[in-house]
Amino acid sequence: MKRTLLALLLGALARAEPMMQPVGPHLAYWDDEKSNGLLLVSLGGTNSRPSDLEAFDRQAVELGYKVLALDYPNQVISTACRDSKQPDAFDHFREEIVEGKPTSDLVEVDRANSIEGRLQSALEQLQWSQDWRKIVVVGHSQGSGHAAYLGKIHPLRGVIMLAGPQDDGARWLSRPGETDPLNYVGLLHQSDFFDAKRQAQAIATLRQGKLSPHSLIISQETVDDAHMSVIQPQFQEVWRQLLGQFRVACLSRKGTGQGGWIEQLQDSDPHLGQRLFLPSQEQKTPVVAECFGTSRPPSSSLLLHYSGPPAGAESTPPVVIVPGAKVDATFYQTLAQALKTQGRHVYTLTFAHNQDDNFVQAQQLANAIARVRQLSGAAQVDLVAHSKGCVVATVYCTPEFRREWMTAYQGDVRRLLLVGGPNGGIDYFHRHPFEDQGASNWPMVWNRVEGKDCSQYQMDLSGYWPGQAQLVARWDGRYPPQDKISYYGGSAERFEADGIDTALEAGEHFMARLNETPIAPAIQVGLLAGNVADVPGFRNEKDGASDGIILLDSALQPPCQAQVVKKTVLPCNHIQLILGSQAQAHISEFLR
Repeated sequence: MKRTLLALLLGALARAEPMMQPVGPHLAYWDDEKSNGLLLVSLGGTNSRPSDLEAFDRQAVELGYKVLALDYPNQVISTACRDSKQPDAFDHFREEIVEGKPTSDLVEVDRANSIEGRLQSALEQLQWSQDWRKIVVVGHSQGSGHAAYLGKIHPLRGVIMLAGPQDDGARWLSRPGETDPLNYVGLLHQSDFFDAKRQAQAIATLRQGKLSPHSLIISQETVDDAHMSVIQPQFQEVWRQLLGQFRVACLSRKGTGQGGWIEQLQDSDPHLGQRLFLPSQEQKTPVVAECFGTSRPPSSSLLLHYSGPPAGAESTPPVVIVPGAKVDATFYQTLAQALKTQGRHVYTLTFAHNQDDNFVQAQQLANAIARVRQLSGAAQVDLVAHSKGCVVATVYCTPEFRREWMTAYQGDVRRLLLVGGPNGGIDYFHRHPFEDQGASNWPMVWNRVEGKDCSQYQMDLSGYWPGQAQLVARWDGRYPPQDKISYYGGSAERFEADGIDTALEAGEHFMARLNETPIAPAIQVGLLAGNVADVPGFRNEKDGASDGIILLDSALQPPCQAQVVKKTVLPCNHIQLILGSQAQAHISEFLR
């Protein structure tokens, strides 16, 4: 059921129709069809009504938030604390209004009418859960300080401050709190009569001095009323940017020694759901399964592995390693350590499902880059992508090639190195079909083997290998296949196959569309390919020059309209291309 607007009267049951009264009612907005599981609580400024933030709140609903615009005691302006004779007047002012404790000389608010009391009551009436880690609080003016104070006493998903706080110098700002300091963000106007410099200093204190262009935005636009302008629709794109930062949460961090750690990130967007897993596709590395909390994690989860601070002089930007299929971040430890010794901060990803949809993994790459930038303060990163990860990285770096629910490309990639990538697509499985489906982690191209229905193991966007279905491309014009039935379809005594054209349809001709869409022009792209087909224990690709898995022609095909600054072929197989000393020396050189 879809309900886009509901008004909740204080002390009354929720009503089905919107109610707008001159003073008093809370307002709740939501759209069940867009819900991402997050709740936005909005707090207006002095003498405001919940409807004053309606434009902002409706924008949040468009992004999937449920919204509760809370009415609370706001008749006393917060700047009165500057003239109060009471010590720590700001601290007591926030404490009494937010928690209902009788500590302030300026206001009288009991527990039931405090922000926490009214919030709890309203959520109970709405039958919405009060999970602080899924709540973002936005406040305007006086409300921005209350929002930030809530972040001190509860582990909020995030805090958005508009035209405030006005509490610069207050003791509570620097007090340790429950919300990650990096999850405080703000929008100010430099002409605000409450003094944007003071407001910015308060935000800087909350963030422990770690500011970035995305965390604190100070507008210089021409407006009629600077203080009120930040809650007007002209700042809609900025609101979207601020709200969008909290779709992803860091759920946990596990230390791995020498300053390294593994974080579990979770994206709240409903498009990142639970995939099908075969036993061979489960997370097998103990520390990885432990950090995910399961061997079959949902695609909303991602592990970000940090190798620890460099031992010597640091060089920038950070490096993010994007893994290929069948492996997790631990596979790339030697490369990460090699780059770390050269002064780089190195982060490696483990995707929840290593054969997942490339759009889903590109979104998780976007999430990882945003987290790396948040932690490091860097404006850009360098990407080193391997195998299937090359397509994932290319999707993220191609602004016009994405699903509507995905994060827009942020211009945050300096260099992109594609190592052994199926950049022109692959037809490997149709050339060299596997019979041992279920034992190995590869798709089957036959739909029937010796009378047994195997269609569930074929490439399909809703099956076990959505990412592989998207990688399919025909190379038979250059390299005629030996197995005609598996490639073109048909039946024989033991096998029956639909052929590669059916797989192309199943994958929605993904590679053809990607290769017709220009990559971001400012990115410096490198191509690294191998020409030795001797991957141990593997049916190596020998119909044409390859690294054992990826045809050389495919690996050397650049993204559409790419600025290719280096193209190299090494005498390496698909594994040596990323783990061999010769290849790692080349990777290091490209990133300098």
